[in-house]
Amino acid sequence: MGGSKTEISLAAVAGYFPETRSNESLETEIKGLVDEGYGMIKMRLPGTDPLDDARLIKRLIKAASGARLNVDAHWMWSDLNTARYACNLLDDLGLDFIEDPFPPNLWRLTAELRNNLNTPLAAGEDVTSLAGFQDLLEAVDILRVDATASGGITGALAAINLAEASGRTVLPHVFLPLHSHIVAASPVTTFAEFTTDPLVDPYARLLQKPVNVADGKMIMDDEPGNGWQVDWEASVALATQSVTV
Repeated sequence: MGGSKTEISLAAVAGYFPETRSNESLETEIKGLVDEGYGMIKMRLPGTDPLDDARLIKRLIKAASGARLNVDAHWMWSDLNTARYACNLLDDLGLDFIEDPFPPNLWRLTAELRNNLNTPLAAGEDVTSLAGFQDLLEAVDILRVDATASGGITGALAAINLAEASGRTVLPHVFLPLHSHIVAASPVTTFAEFTTDPLVDPYARLLQKPVNVADGKMIMDDEPGNGWQVDWEASVALATQSVTV
């Protein structure tokens, strides 16, 4: 795709299933990711109580000293007033962005929320059409793109072109073996998401060799497909259904 980057910076995904974990374990995870060299970390927002969420994020921002912290709200609000109240509690904490305050089809609510915040908003990983991206670009500062949901690489590149024309940056949605190609090829995609949690990103288990990650960066491979070769024995072992074509 014409990319010339030999390494890409990674945004670590952290804090998933926070309702089952202590604040101490979340803080330990964040500190560990900072020690591993990640310059950006995205934390799943618990969403149990806005005041408790704000206290937790304030604590985790201190733990993430030296890295940029973001939060994923994952559609937890259904109306503007509730979202505005919760986000206002987070607005002065220095977050890089708040992700997915509403589903992407409610982009007008996202746009209204954005008008009342200093913190940038991000969304888009579940959008399935170019028209949907065009709408969402009126509401967000950072466009999220997922080639597995948005028309493959062709659809993702079209969305990225729209974002670039609108002066927006892009952060692809996990699935590093796939989206690393996009990040390496695009000037408006500065980070790729990364997680080792198989519940969040299962694809790494299907590769012949692990992705080359060190010090919070992924080193691009000279092999075709960035060295991404499927381990078919592992794929068969993990499959729940088999079909012969």
